[in-house]
Amino acid sequence: KAGSFWHHVEQLPANASQVTLHTATVDGHCKAEMQVLYRLSLQAGRDFGFYEQPTQGWVSSDRQHPLNVVAWWSRTNRPMACPGNQGDCRENFRRLANSANLSSYVERLTIPCLSLQGVVREARAEVQDLSMLVIDAEGLDNQILLAVAHQEDFKPGFLMWEGSDKVTPDLLELVRVLRQKGYAVGIKRGAAATHDEISSDAQNYVAVLKHSE
Repeated sequence: KAGSFWHHVEQLPANASQVTLHTATVDGHCKAEMQVLYRLSLQAGRDFGFYEQPTQGWVSSDRQHPLNVVAWWSRTNRPMACPGNQGDCRENFRRLANSANLSSYVERLTIPCLSLQGVVREARAEVQDLSMLVIDAEGLDNQILLAVAHQEDFKPGFLMWEGSDKVTPDLLELVRVLRQKGYAVGIKRGAAATHDEISSDAQNYVAVLKHSE
């Protein structure tokens, strides 16, 4: 998604030369230097006639994940543009979702695996240098943050990560640790109706540092 990434960077009130893009999978504890991930291939958009770029973010270590997203996207009648990001091709996407060979469009990716600390060091910095951190890691958010949350030097002023409808033990532990460090922690709701559209984002947790020790 490098193309769309840099497009969004251009919308920021910052010089693009101040931004660095690193491609890796981020895990709480990488078990190997490389990790296998799965996503919907670009060929799906070409064969069924829809704009494939939005699907490139449906990446996970769970092979079933992109298939689950395809099914949900079709079932909830989410917008899907035609090739070239024009028009309405929801019906074409629905044909993919109902296709008998849908699973054949899942492709395997092998990319470097880094911890959050590893990503920061790739950018030639340390965790104590972080002032703001936003994470959307397809279900691994809590694990990634817990791996560094206990560190004394980990104290960004603002944190936001994607949650889910389930309250899990690792989420409770993360919230406990952050509050103990002086953070106010709350929830930013994601699914809000706006005219005829409904946001597909999950709710996000937000933590703001109230004071420093």
